[in-house]
Amino acid sequence: MEPAVMENKSIEYKNSIAFIHKKLFEEENMDAPTKIIVVDDGSTDSTADQVAAVREVRLIRQRNAGVAIARNRGIEASDGEFLAFLDQDDRWDSEKTEVQVRLLLDRPDTGFVFCLQRLILEADAVRPSWLTHEMLQEETPGIMPSTLMVRRDVLQRVGPFDALHSTSSDLDWFVRAVDADVHWEVTRDVRAYRSIHGENASYDLESMRRGRIRLIHASIRRKRHKNNGNGP
Repeated sequence: MEPAVMENKSIEYKNSIAFIHKKLFEEENMDAPTKIIVVDDGSTDSTADQVAAVREVRLIRQRNAGVAIARNRGIEASDGEFLAFLDQDDRWDSEKTEVQVRLLLDRPDTGFVFCLQRLILEADAVRPSWLTHEMLQEETPGIMPSTLMVRRDVLQRVGPFDALHSTSSDLDWFVRAVDADVHWEVTRDVRAYRSIHGENASYDLESMRRGRIRLIHASIRRKRHKNNGNGP
């Protein structure tokens, strides 16, 4: 008998009617049993109304508070054993959740898993300086929420996304998980597609740089604290 598994998917967005409309109608092709939670982060267009009309989707509306708070709202509303996140402008292939659920079931010591991703530069977008032509032609490691599936107990152990890291709350969570010695893996296949469209946070290189410096300092403090015998 196949094990009974509930996997929750949280989609976070703001003013993204073009992306969300297409994304939600693709959900019928997902293979694993999935509860879909959509968090509207203060949209001012008609996106939320269109989401509300989609069956079997739970819509949570909030005033604009940022992506970290939106993801945490999705986590709070979920009840599945495994959780996955999908940003408004990314997409999955139809087997992404099934592959990752199966890996986590087969390897109980693995706390979370990423998949590979492919980057897609939208036709009217300016290529950011960090994005090389080679990166557009090859799959890349997807250390980002849209490639992630995580066990609920690992989320509870590591803690929520930190809204103080406005441009790097996802990387902050990953570094905290690594510092807590959570075992993780990357599946060697492309299951996620990231859209580069000109409004991604990664265009702001200076904010990204400052955020990563804060993450490094915080990680050093945690390791010192742990090495002094003060626990994780």
